[in-house]
Amino acid sequence: MLHRYQIRQIKFKSGERHAVLIHPNGSVPFYPSYYAMSVSRIGKSVNTVVSELTAIKHLYTWADTTGVDLHESIVSGKMLSLSQIDSLVHACQLSYKNLVADIESSSTSANKVLELRAKFGDFVSSGTQSIRLNYIIKYLDWLIFELFKKSDAKNFSEVTEKKKDFLQCIKARIPNMRPDSYSAISTPKGYDLTVHRRILDVIEPTHPDNPWRGDFVRHRNCLYVNMCLALGLRLGDTESLEVTHIVRTANPPYLQIHRKPDNPEDPRIREPNIKTLPRTLVIERAWFHLLCDYIDIHRRKLPATKRHPFLFVSRSGQPISRDSARRIVTGLRQVDGIPDDITQHTLRHAWNERFSEICDERGVSPEQEAFARREYMGWSPSSGMPARYNRRRLKRKADEYSLEMQSKIIRKK
Repeated sequence: MLHRYQIRQIKFKSGERHAVLIHPNGSVPFYPSYYAMSVSRIGKSVNTVVSELTAIKHLYTWADTTGVDLHESIVSGKMLSLSQIDSLVHACQLSYKNLVADIESSSTSANKVLELRAKFGDFVSSGTQSIRLNYIIKYLDWLIFELFKKSDAKNFSEVTEKKKDFLQCIKARIPNMRPDSYSAISTPKGYDLTVHRRILDVIEPTHPDNPWRGDFVRHRNCLYVNMCLALGLRLGDTESLEVTHIVRTANPPYLQIHRKPDNPEDPRIREPNIKTLPRTLVIERAWFHLLCDYIDIHRRKLPATKRHPFLFVSRSGQPISRDSARRIVTGLRQVDGIPDDITQHTLRHAWNERFSEICDERGVSPEQEAFARREYMGWSPSSGMPARYNRRRLKRKADEYSLEMQSKIIRKK
């Protein structure tokens, strides 16, 4: 039997999206669903609900396949043993695919803790493990209360103490995330100008190395990539763009990024996830004609586009799905001269690198650069992202100074 839990997203008539956990037998487990509806859903986006359910999915997959009856262990007051806690923490180091692969290739017996191993050396980052464990702690804290809330006062008091010690044991095993973990080495990187020019060449609809098929797809993707290069847009930004968000009569023209959670006009179950703040971005005339031609000629030919306002659509005229939008940029990987790990977020990093270069040329102060970058990227005033990019800029300057100093103090032979 496969031990794969699934998470399904649903859409209500009001436009609100929600998510539920599905058991391998097709049923909907009561407590995870009750938790998602009564706790996770309140004041949070569906993506946050999915993130919490993903951690809960890990918890129940581990419990089902190690012979641990999670609810019975809690009701009996035993909670989890130290070895079981260690096993759970280790399981949270694995991707779900590798957790299931490890489980399905191993034999288990009741009440025996399975020693989980990483397949193919594929551990998740310590940050991902930390997030999972924190979500699991939050869920277990709620679950213990739900299972014991009808107990008498004395029993409830004893359980509360046990719960505190139990959850603290898990907390103590969460990997520490150091404040300096985002070092200059780990600062996001884009690519050099040679790659940039290669991308601009091959996305032309008539270029022989263009990786896409069909006239509509080539023109749509040409606009899509140009827009990402010019404006540094996130995937959620491009998915949610509407034709009405573009003001073509202004000088210069501009588009607006809006947050519209639970948009009833959006037929997609998985709605776009805009993490950045609303903002206005000006459009340079050099590529503005691509936008106008796409709207007035290519998009207009599709009858389904009359039923919704979204800019980027599939060949059927429906709003583009997340996977299809993602494949637009990843499709460039098959082209010679373009990195095989390029993504839309790589284009966003590249935009920030070009922005730093222009700021250097104009002598913009680090403070002004950080403010402008924050405004254009849609980051909050408290965001540390501008500092990460500025750190890389300063590191590049430090390298230049170091090389100059070395040339002066080291004797030439």
